[in-house]
Amino acid sequence: MKWVQTTQVLKSDGISDKDKGLFKEYKTDPELQKDLGDKSKFVKWVKYPDDDPLQKQFELDRKAQRKYEIFVGGFLHYHDIEFKRYPKGGGYEYPKDPDSHEPAKWKDYDGDRSFEHEIYFEWLPKEKGPNNKTSVKIYINPTPEKFNSDPPPPPTPPPPESNEVQQPG
Repeated sequence: MKWVQTTQVLKSDGISDKDKGLFKEYKTDPELQKDLGDKSKFVKWVKYPDDDPLQKQFELDRKAQRKYEIFVGGFLHYHDIEFKRYPKGGGYEYPKDPDSHEPAKWKDYDGDRSFEHEIYFEWLPKEKGPNNKTSVKIYINPTPEKFNSDPPPPPTPPPPESNEVQQPG
């Protein structure tokens, strides 16, 4: 699992060279936008709050956005490494009909161990700078057909954090 990001954002987030192996790095935003528009490279995974009618409005600053990005990365890592076991060449396959209540079954991936998911978070609205984002569109690279279906949607963003100290009442 890798996060996708531009060099400029990695620098502003304080990502060190030793941590850059966790990222697919794009030198420029136009280069990234070109790949995001290519359906063979990325598809929209989910957009919050639009894709979840129960999701409440949120407003997150860059620190909270980064925490959510890490949380979703952990969710996807668990899906790819523990459940699907892509690096091991085999993993569990979801039943074709989710209402059938059949358990997941093991499936071999013909020894291919090279696939890993990549995700990109597009925080909106863009014109407000790094803070005060009220929606997020998450892109993911498509899962090859031989590896079963795409992962389920990630958990929704958290409510805004508060820096206020609660006074005893």
